[in-house]
Amino acid sequence: MATGAITPEVEGVFFLDYLIGELQCQVVSVRFLQLAGVFKHNVIADLGIDRVSYALVNFWATLIGAAFCIPCGRLLDRFGSRVVLTTVLVALGATVVCMSASTALVSLAIAVTLTRGFGQSALSGASLALV
Repeated sequence: MATGAITPEVEGVFFLDYLIGELQCQVVSVRFLQLAGVFKHNVIADLGIDRVSYALVNFWATLIGAAFCIPCGRLLDRFGSRVVLTTVLVALGATVVCMSASTALVSLAIAVTLTRGFGQSALSGASLALV
């Protein structure tokens, strides 16, 4: 999710459904505080890949990303939750920035795998260790 100014009086809220590759922009009028419009675009076609390839990327990224929990647990025991959580958040932020430059299937697969690994696996483990 991200926000951005469309015009000085209109804000856009952007959502990417990574499962189907649909980018959605909901335009909100700041002056009237109401939804002014919704725009949708499928970004899978922009990458030049088909839905099956994209689904395979998501499948393998989920399986490989789950393995990030194993070293995360060991790092939590050794360095503590604050150090590991900070490192994971920095790594996740860098991964998301790099993901925006993905132009091919291979770079997208690496970025999605790292996002799953840091964002879903390692971040969950480090967050639970704080509780």
